[in-house]
Parts: sequence; structure tokens; C-alpha cells
Amino acid sequence: MRTSFGWLAAAAVAFGLSGAAAQEGQPPEAPPPEMTTEERFIAMHGAIVAYERCRGIRFDEEQAMALNQRVRELIGESFGAGTTLQLIYEARETMTRRVTAEGCGGDRVTEALTLFQTNLADAVSLIDAQ
Repeated sequence: MRTSFGWLAAAAVAFGLSGAAAQEGQPPEAPPPEMTTEERFIAMHGAIVAYERCRGIRFDEEQAMALNQRVRELIGESFGAGTTLQLIYEARETMTRRVTAEGCGGDRVTEALTLFQTNLADAVSLIDAQ
């Protein structure tokens, strides 16, 4: 059985290798443009991890593909497979540590959950009523 990270990583690599065109522009809620592309990618994937951990869910393959496509659209960049996997791993490890240390109510975790809700949730039809 694959973990959520496995689906996300496989989906990210598939999109990275497919060359699917990213949409131009960036919603104002997305990670700030002064962040590097890698930092924005990590923030978006960290938001996915925070949502899974704090809501007690696991995204399936179809949802992971949709989320990865949305991340690519928001950051406007595609990385090679190795870089993509490395960045997803870093996002997963960092956010897992934050959720463990701060809980789901911690400031940085709450920011990640808000980032997920405002930028990614509609990609998988998961808008929380909060």
C-alpha cells in the first residue's frame, strides 16, 4: 500500500515529466513571489501534508494528481524528477515535524492549512466550512 507521500511524489514526477503547461499569473493568496520557486513549492506541498495530518485523511492517486497539477499552476515551474522528489520529501519532513511539535493549532501549521484551503482545496473539492 502506498502512503500519501508516495502518491504525491508519483503524481509530481508524472506532471514534471509530462511538460504540462502551467497557467500564467498567480492568485494573491499563493505563496509570495519573493520566495524562491523551490520555497513556494515546499510551502504548497507542506500545506498538503498539514491538511492530511490535521484532518486525518490520505489523498488518493487521483486527488494527488489534481493537487500536484494545481501546485505546478501556482508556482509556474516544473522541476526534474529528482529535484521534485527531494523538495516533496523536504516539505513532508518539515511539516510533519511542525505538526508534531506545534499541533494543528500552531501558527505555522494554521498558515499552511489556510494556504491549502485558499489555493488547493478546490482542486480536490475539499472546502471546509470553518
